[in-house]
Amino acid sequence: MPTLDKFTLDNFELSAPDLANYQFTSPTINGGSSVFSGNTAGTVFYTFATFPVGTKLISLVTTSTNEYVPRIRIGSGSGIDAILALRDSNGVLWQVGNRVYGSATNEGITNFLHAQIDLVSGQNVCSCVTSNGMYYANSSVAWTVVQNSKPTAFNVNGPLSLVVALRAAATSSGQVDYFMQNTRLISV
Repeated sequence: MPTLDKFTLDNFELSAPDLANYQFTSPTINGGSSVFSGNTAGTVFYTFATFPVGTKLISLVTTSTNEYVPRIRIGSGSGIDAILALRDSNGVLWQVGNRVYGSATNEGITNFLHAQIDLVSGQNVCSCVTSNGMYYANSSVAWTVVQNSKPTAFNVNGPLSLVVALRAAATSSGQVDYFMQNTRLISV
């Protein structure tokens, strides 16, 4: 029986991480755009990736310092806001990072540097900046760390997808643009 500092190791074992659900993708969406009209809250504009049942951790990382980071932009429309979110099989949205708001006079943009979504603890952490500009990873801006807890009704035991969705909408129309390039999206 092997020992380590006088402790017997007969009841313990080390195992490798479970990689049955390992998935890697590098989505490239250079200027996807959706125009909407009327009250369309909850509308999913684009699905960046899907994840199988049993996924425990999702990681989004920017891979280039001299290219624009992933972002969501509302170019027109007032009384609306859009989010990057994890969507469960029932359509429940779990927000990642800050919301981006639209107004009649100014565009809104949320830039994403990285995000970690932990489905076991029910927490996600994201570095982002919300303003009216687009940024590189090495831009001299105040990246904000945003944490969002899993909604009570969110089902982690089914298939999931990372989406751009409208969180709220007035009766006006508008446009949401989304970009994701130079990004690694990994899940286990």
